[in-house]
Amino acid sequence: MKSERATQLSELKEMQQRNAELEQANKNLSATPQNAEVENKVLQRRLSDWESNTVPSLRKALKDVAMEKDAAVFS
Repeated sequence: MKSERATQLSELKEMQQRNAELEQANKNLSATPQNAEVENKVLQRRLSDWESNTVPSLRKALKDVAMEKDAAVFS
């Protein structure tokens, strides 16, 4: 009878440990989509900033180079 209780107690402890591990894994999996969403928003913001700040200056630089090339061809 005592060994049966000891076995049951041991099994209960193992199940509690496994339950705690599964709860942690579930918490990690639940956080993953939220983290991905936050990262996606950050990347979208960076892309938007890049498009509004860097692309126009690159276009201007290309236009200037093209004008210099045209001026060099005509001189």
